[in-house]
Amino acid sequence: MKIRPLFLLLAASLILNSATAQLPLLLNYHQIGVSTILTHAPSPETLNEHVESLQVNKYHLSSSTRFLNDVTTNGSRVALITFDDGFKSVLENAFPILNRNKVTATAFIIADKIGEPGYLTEDDLKFLHEHGWEIGNHTLTHAALTDVRPSTIREEISRTNEILESITGEKPTCVAYPYGLHDAVVREVVSELNDCAFTTAPYVATGSESERYSIPRPPLSGQDNTALRNGTRAPSIVMMTVGVSMLTWPLPDDAPVGAPPSFWTPSEYRTLGDGRYKLNITPGGVQHELSVRHDNMALHLLHGRGAQRAHAISLASNHGPLTIAGSYVAGEGPGLALSYDLGNRTEPWAHYTLNGGLRAGVRFVPLDYTSVQLAWHHQQRNFAAEATLPIPILPGEGYPLRAAIGYDDNAYAHLSFRAGGNALGARVGADGTVGVTLNLRW
Repeated sequence: MKIRPLFLLLAASLILNSATAQLPLLLNYHQIGVSTILTHAPSPETLNEHVESLQVNKYHLSSSTRFLNDVTTNGSRVALITFDDGFKSVLENAFPILNRNKVTATAFIIADKIGEPGYLTEDDLKFLHEHGWEIGNHTLTHAALTDVRPSTIREEISRTNEILESITGEKPTCVAYPYGLHDAVVREVVSELNDCAFTTAPYVATGSESERYSIPRPPLSGQDNTALRNGTRAPSIVMMTVGVSMLTWPLPDDAPVGAPPSFWTPSEYRTLGDGRYKLNITPGGVQHELSVRHDNMALHLLHGRGAQRAHAISLASNHGPLTIAGSYVAGEGPGLALSYDLGNRTEPWAHYTLNGGLRAGVRFVPLDYTSVQLAWHHQQRNFAAEATLPIPILPGEGYPLRAAIGYDDNAYAHLSFRAGGNALGARVGADGTVGVTLNLRW
């Protein structure tokens, strides 16, 4: 089965979407004029250039609350400026520039950080609000919302709404997801509490009502500076990374075609944001997984070579807690898959292929930042299990260091570190197999 052209076509379309659909512009900053490690922090002079470029190119400067409506009303030449986390440098270095240019912005605030060293105080938030800035919700603790139970998501969002409303007198309209991480569970809880939400997906916002709780804000990078001087936006470095990874996939070799990974779920939707790319490299082979979501549909692609040679495609359709998917697996033929969300992040699934038989499994989150997966292949009598636990380092960053132990033909251990929505890890099997994993989520 020649699946590789499908990957190339999808990669090309994603890159072209990021590179050529240049408008509208959502500029997402964190620090201004302060040296950082993980986020791009332009100088005040560069920020001033960005703002002047938007004005010279006759952009309508919007707010997070009005953004969707402004795109519908004013067309694509709409821009939005946001600042995540609530750093002090926003007031000290960004506000004077924006105020001089008669521009306002939205500051998305981590409620627990208010008044801490290096962060905005209550008086600072009142000052910005009085000068026309929107004060938005960036959760209580900067939690990785996709890794916690619905009750914790609700607490993170509702408590922040209450705290910020008590300071400014106005309930936040919009939420910015920490690290850009979201899924159907997160979107549903937020939709009950706020009116809109922003991601860090490397796409171009369309203003569609279907985007209301997943409005894409590509991360700002140094590569954007030159393009913004001309009133355009450079391709997202994240999207380019994904595109290059897919375009450099090797052709399938002559190794026997194997089964998909034990936890590959053709009907996955509820735990998917806008997209995910997974790469697993071992000395004997390489395997790639790509998942993309649009509205209530999700496309899943699998490609591997060498010892991990496997090819599959599925298209899933979500209907509330139920997700149905049609699939085709090389060597197994067409198939049908179902998933059902039982609530509290517990989701059983089943996948049947004509020649591969029945696979079934379940994913659940017994505690925040802890997950368990189980899978069973009836025809091969193969059982797989994995438990992922947080390592108590940087809890305020959503426990980015995680350890997993599992069994899939043999026992293994996996250690990963997440930066933003992306995680790099290493896996060691009891049989001596060593592998490297990359997981990009947006």
